[in-house]
Order: sequence, then C-alpha cells, then structure tokens
Amino acid sequence: LQNAPLPELALPGLSVKGADIDGRGSSQFELSLSLDRATDGFVGRIDYATDLFEHSTVERLTQHLRVLLEAALERPDAPLADLSFVGIEERARLLGELSGTVVDFDRESTLHGRIEAQVARTPDADAVAFGDMTLSFRQLDTRANQLARHLRSLGVGPEVTVGLCLERSAESIVALLAVLKAGGAFVPLDPSAPAARRSFILEDSRASVLLTTRALAEGWTPEVGTLVCLDGEQQPWTELSPEALASEAGPENLAYVLYTSGST
Repeated sequence: LQNAPLPELALPGLSVKGADIDGRGSSQFELSLSLDRATDGFVGRIDYATDLFEHSTVERLTQHLRVLLEAALERPDAPLADLSFVGIEERARLLGELSGTVVDFDRESTLHGRIEAQVARTPDADAVAFGDMTLSFRQLDTRANQLARHLRSLGVGPEVTVGLCLERSAESIVALLAVLKAGGAFVPLDPSAPAARRSFILEDSRASVLLTTRALAEGWTPEVGTLVCLDGEQQPWTELSPEALASEAGPENLAYVLYTSGST
C-alpha cells in the first residue's frame, strides 16, 4: 500500500497537501480520501491499494479533484454536473492523440442489410444458437424473409410498430429480424410483465401487429389489429418466397421502441 500525496492547490482559503500514511502500511478501504481542517484551509491524504490502482492513476484523480474544486470556486452556484474535472491540457490530449483514427461510418447501411451481406459471405455458418437449436445464416435469413413478407401483407412498413411478446429463443431473433426486413419497428414486451402493462405498451406505441405464441396469448386479450402466433396451427408465411424483400426503410426510419421499467 502506498500514499499518493495531494498536490498543493493555489486556491483562495484552501490548501491541500500530501501526508504520509502511518507505519502500518495498510489501508482500511481500497481507495479513500481524508480531509482535515488546518489553520490555512485543509490538509488531505489519499490511501489506496496498490494491487488495484497504479500510482499514476491516483495522481490523475488528485488532479481531477483539483480542477473540480477550482471550477466550484469559480462557479459556486453551478450544478455539479456542469463542472468539469478535466483540465485544458488533458482535454486536448484526450480529443487529439488518444481519439484514434477517424473512420467514416456507412450511414446508408441497416442492420438487416448487414446481415444479408453476411448471409452472402457465409451462408452455412452458425448465426443463432439457443439450447438445442442452431440456425445458419441462410436459415435465419430464409425464415425472416418469409415472415417479413407476411408482415408486409399486414401493412407493416416504415414507421409502423410491431409488438414482440416472446420468450428468449431462436424464433424471437427471426421475428425481430423479420420486422426490420418488413420496414417496421419492433416493440419488445416482457412476457413476465402484468397483462395491464403489456396492454398499455401496445396501445401507447400504437402497435398494429403483435407477434407472440399461443401460450403467452392465453389469458390475455391484447387490443391489437392483428395477432400472429408464431407457433399457431396456421402459419401462412411458411409458404411464401424465401427471397429478400426490397427494403422500404432506411437508417433514418424508426427501428424500435423500448419501454423501460420506469417508462410512463
């Protein structure tokens, strides 16, 4: 264990100085800051575990503290979130030499488009594995294309939301990809959530179609335009063409709507 001395600060009414740790050579906490009043301000000390922190890291933390305190003195009424703890020189270094090489992002690509490109490169490679089921890229793409064609016939397209109430499974990945291929946006519904919560999300997101299973639909009467049970006796999409659809949605279109536990 070592002690990283706090540098002296040239701040009005405040002086932070380093102090050696006691002779026991141990610290009660992994990282701790102690401040004591002195006649001319404060005296501080940082104790840290050397197996967790490099000396340079702790020194950098003290510099951040110094910058933050200086900013607080200059703007005492400002919210803490508005105060910077990074100095001018460090900010320039982070934005310059450590930012890495700038690479232009392909703004015209989509997730389903990238997957289709991977299908062309490695059609027989494993794409999805869940339990005992494994789907190759070709199988994933084929199933998603067929379901996407069915969704398109139900009116799914750009800016149209589709509810997904499914347990984790390979089929849930097929359904998610199918919604994107159809041009729509998926709305995940937690199967374990109360029926009232799921119904609220369906109504609030204006989902026109709900993809689910028979077991999850039992005991729940979702108010939605079209209910599609992926494990139902009737699966008309399995007879549709497995070829990819012409894309109707681009990178600027809605992709999904996510409701968190705190969404109202």
